[in-house]
Amino acid sequence: MICDTNNVPKGADQIIIGNNKSEKSLGLIFYLLTRGYMKAKEMDTSKIPDLEWWTGELQEARVFKKKIVPVKYGT
Repeated sequence: MICDTNNVPKGADQIIIGNNKSEKSLGLIFYLLTRGYMKAKEMDTSKIPDLEWWTGELQEARVFKKKIVPVKYGT
């Protein structure tokens, strides 16, 4: 169970402390869990997508590139 400071983890066997309301935070937690699991099983970790994929930063970069419009001052 991923718990924030305002959660009550009653009945949970194991707790991962982290922000469970942020997409970037959840992406980071899932990335670290996946990477740790694959290393423990001695699997090839190069097949894991980059951290930016998990946190959605690649999509944000694409959105920002599309929204930026050059502004010319003074003609």
